[in-house]
Amino acid sequence: MDCKLGIIVDGEDSSESSDSEFDESLKLDDMFGCFFCEDIFNSVANAIEHLQCVHSFSLHSIREKFQMNQYDFIKMVNYIRIKEVSAEDLRSVKTQLWSDDKYLKPKTFEPWLTFDFEEIIQLKQTNKTTPEQLVNSLLKELKKKNMLLEQAHNDMELMKASYRRLVEEETNENNGIISISNIPLNVDKSYFNSYDHYGIHHEMLSDKIRTESYRNAFLENINFIKGKSVLDVGCGTAILSMFAYQAGAKEIVSIDNSDIIYNAMDIVRKNNILNIKLIKGRLENTELPIEKFDIIVSEWMGYFLFFEGMLDSVIFARDKYLKPGGTLLPNKCNISLIGHGDVNFHNKYIKFWNDVYGYDMSSMIKEILREPIIEVMDSNCTLTEAVIISEYDLNSVDLTYSNFALNFKMKCIKSGCLTSFVGYFDIFFDLECKVEFSTSPKNTPTHWKQVAFLLDKPVEVKFNDIIEGNIVCRRSKKCARSLDIFITAFNKEYKYFLD
Repeated sequence: MDCKLGIIVDGEDSSESSDSEFDESLKLDDMFGCFFCEDIFNSVANAIEHLQCVHSFSLHSIREKFQMNQYDFIKMVNYIRIKEVSAEDLRSVKTQLWSDDKYLKPKTFEPWLTFDFEEIIQLKQTNKTTPEQLVNSLLKELKKKNMLLEQAHNDMELMKASYRRLVEEETNENNGIISISNIPLNVDKSYFNSYDHYGIHHEMLSDKIRTESYRNAFLENINFIKGKSVLDVGCGTAILSMFAYQAGAKEIVSIDNSDIIYNAMDIVRKNNILNIKLIKGRLENTELPIEKFDIIVSEWMGYFLFFEGMLDSVIFARDKYLKPGGTLLPNKCNISLIGHGDVNFHNKYIKFWNDVYGYDMSSMIKEILREPIIEVMDSNCTLTEAVIISEYDLNSVDLTYSNFALNFKMKCIKSGCLTSFVGYFDIFFDLECKVEFSTSPKNTPTHWKQVAFLLDKPVEVKFNDIIEGNIVCRRSKKCARSLDIFITAFNKEYKYFLD
């Protein structure tokens, strides 16, 4: 911003101002103190100029940023005086921290509040600050900036050292592979907080395919479970731990880092189960009371199997706590892809944007396509045979599990308009009495549903056609719990972000 200095000669301003008459109406005997330093001015215009030139703070910009009115202005001024915030702090806020009505009451008499906010915003600079005043203000601000720069330099050096240490640790421990264990606990807090809500546990427990499969894996293999030690990773309400108890497990340790663990403690106590020890903490940062376990159980699966990246914790548990020859439950899984043709579903999410209450919003489509749709897909609209795009033995899988690529060929089982590729997964408990379940569209729906990767336009296919394509899945660079998925088909590449 350009700041021109006006010089007062014989009491008159040598700079031109079309608002001189308006400015006179703003003059009072009161002195206007700067919001952020000790400087005082004899007019609103001079104070505004000082705020802009010295502190890079614009009342107009903050009004536009928060759509502020007169009451908001009053509360903001009082907030600044009470909290003694800096200009840097105020410029960086993303929400109105002064929205509470308690800030309608000023700390002391405040000349700023004697004017209408809109009139202040419209006021042009009258530039009556003397050169000496501005130089002193700038020198003071320069000294402050130099101190901040020095502190920032020191902080930057510390950050660089920490980053180098983190990279070295990742390279040494995981051959450069990022895993959940490398995410700082404070950064990963929101993930665990999402499981504090009771609704998500109701949804999971109500999923009979999911919950009864785990129960059957235990109760149909009692001879195998009886007398064994069990670790339940991400135990939630401890339902899997109680199935293990029911099957005769000798000792059970259940760990979860969300606050639901406190409810699990009440549930276990209410059901008079004495051999389940519940622990709150992230597995990777917690020492367990038992050195090694016979069985590790976890319901770690997310959308498209690997969303949320909880398998990292199971791998960590396997490598640190599973006895040689021990068992993981489940122990095998795979991901499949099918071609799907549901024009109505496609219109709902894509064609919709072409005419929204008479307006063309088709520019939204590009971004909409990047977001896979989590939905129960109509099995009657399946157009191709399923293709297994990745499969795993959890006894040997490593932290690269979510990074895979496959050239696929899908045979069409009927004619239609292909509108999406749909992903789902299968889970296996490979024990003496085998138990398995699938999240395929042709099976009973689960809370995981399926993942639809929509095409921009429907493609007509015919019975016995072979659809050739490629799919690449990678752990997201932005978030270790998210996935980036790329599908190439019909001479186009589509990018999807599951986050």
